Amino acid sequence: MTDSSVSRPLLHASDLIGCRYRLSLDLREGRLVEPASHHEHRLPTSIASIPGLYTVASGPDAHLDTLEAIARGESVITGGVLMHERPIPGGVYSGIDEICHLDLLVKVDDSPQTTSPTYMPVLVVTRHLLSARKPGRRRKPSSSNVARAAAMQVRLLGVDRLGRDGVMGRTLRQAMVVADEWKLRHYGPDAVKLGQAAAILHRLGVSCGLVGAISATGMNLDTRHIVIADEGSRVASYRMALRDARDAVAATQGRPSRFTPGTWPLAPRRIRECRTCRHHDLCLAELTASDDISLLLPGDKSMRLRSVGIDTVTALAQASTNTPHVSKEQVWMARARLADVDALRVAAKTSAPRGDIEMDIDMEAYPNDGAYLWGTWVPGEDYRGFITWEPPGPEGLGGTAEARNFAIFWDYLMRRRNAAHEQGKTFRAYCWAAEGENYWLRQSATRFGGQEFVVPADSAELATGDAAGSSSEAAGPTKIVRVPTREEVDKFIASEDWVDMLKVARRQILSTVGMGLKVVAPWSGFHWRDADVDGEASLDLYRIATATDLDFVAEQSFEKLTQAEARAMLLRYNGDDCRSVAHVRDWLDSQRAAADLPHGDDLPVP
Repeated sequence: MTDSSVSRPLLHASDLIGCRYRLSLDLREGRLVEPASHHEHRLPTSIASIPGLYTVASGPDAHLDTLEAIARGESVITGGVLMHERPIPGGVYSGIDEICHLDLLVKVDDSPQTTSPTYMPVLVVTRHLLSARKPGRRRKPSSSNVARAAAMQVRLLGVDRLGRDGVMGRTLRQAMVVADEWKLRHYGPDAVKLGQAAAILHRLGVSCGLVGAISATGMNLDTRHIVIADEGSRVASYRMALRDARDAVAATQGRPSRFTPGTWPLAPRRIRECRTCRHHDLCLAELTASDDISLLLPGDKSMRLRSVGIDTVTALAQASTNTPHVSKEQVWMARARLADVDALRVAAKTSAPRGDIEMDIDMEAYPNDGAYLWGTWVPGEDYRGFITWEPPGPEGLGGTAEARNFAIFWDYLMRRRNAAHEQGKTFRAYCWAAEGENYWLRQSATRFGGQEFVVPADSAELATGDAAGSSSEAAGPTKIVRVPTREEVDKFIASEDWVDMLKVARRQILSTVGMGLKVVAPWSGFHWRDADVDGEASLDLYRIATATDLDFVAEQSFEKLTQAEARAMLLRYNGDDCRSVAHVRDWLDSQRAAADLPHGDDLPVP
């Protein structure tokens, strides 16, 4: 076997996770042969200003530049590239190489005089890295759990400490602080990427045994500190992922492998990753032709059915509910798919909880920074959107402006609720999929609880209509509004006054095409004025509306929007989200849903 006789696949960290069939298809198309162009990661300001930061220039020699920077002992390296080549011949996996793109490499463990530096790979991510431990008595770990406890231990290193070797005679490792009150949030892809980097550093003899990450956006310690953990479990995750990826490549190339082409995992199966995969249409055609059960029950949801011989939608539609692992609802769903029915009823009659005073609420947030818009609509009244257009920052989103806006919204919500109760009327506030609203209600209370603001006496005057560009201060009498405590928010969420209409709908309706609001509301006859705007698009609109992260705007149709146009579109979208929930509620409660949707018992048996 020679270098000329075998192509050399090049595995990135992204190739080591997810669908193995995608990896096989990419290899057949030649996508794994050449290094992918490396796009520079936008570093947080706190890191971009590190003294002595060395930047590796992108290009074909980036990995050589990285090795030279390590050999020189650069304190902090950004844009680094590490490679590992398996020689030919060199066993069953010979010629299957790896490449790893790094956000940061941080020199650890040594003073400026040390001749053999060791390095820690650090990722820049856009998610939370830490969560608070639940209060309670902490037990001393048993001897068998000491290693696991050490692997899960959180250490923090202030970003302002980077680039300052040997400050007060202390190494970076000595400057790390253990934070027992926090725990790490696990995210598989990051674990594999850090594990790959650590493993390659080990092969070079320059690993410090630690890995780290820092959040580019957020509200917690992880924006000001590198969150550090032992490399062990990450390297283990990487090795398992690497073995699977190598076997997928080997099988595709006709070499000995644990996998067989044409059978799982080297065959199509519908999973979450399919939605954004370049091979989606190809796999969908194969799955449709084979009537694969994953078209109805994606991912692991179908595993138990496959174990009893049900691997097609038709087989499930014909199955007896006495069959192990088979439910009546699954059989109905299979029959609905074969009959081209998008939704069916499981209830004889449909209904919805009603109130004398009803308010629909929809929240919009910029991930990890904060909730910038709380939209409300009371049927028969104008839409009111409580919004801050201040960009992320201490005085804006994530800071004072967000706290003030939330206090005004909460004051309005509670005044309407209390007024209804005082008049002996019932009050209901509705949303769709309450997890998002509940999260930001609680986060707002946790971050800002107790803060007070002076605002106009009628705080509703500060809300915008769905065509307005911004809210403005109203002249006249003032009052004080206060951000609620976490206890107050939790009490409201647990009350019967707060209703998740998605849960209400799911108790009565099954769907083969999903239960998102954009799916269900059209069944009730509701349609958005801006049909192409969804949750992802709203992030682009927010970026334009606040001139924030404009380089991240992905929707090309938004590129020519002015700031005022983006703001107006955002408010229309949020207002329509509020109104759509009311339409679904009326549709369920009026029995129109019962007339529009067949019952599961009425579906034909194939």
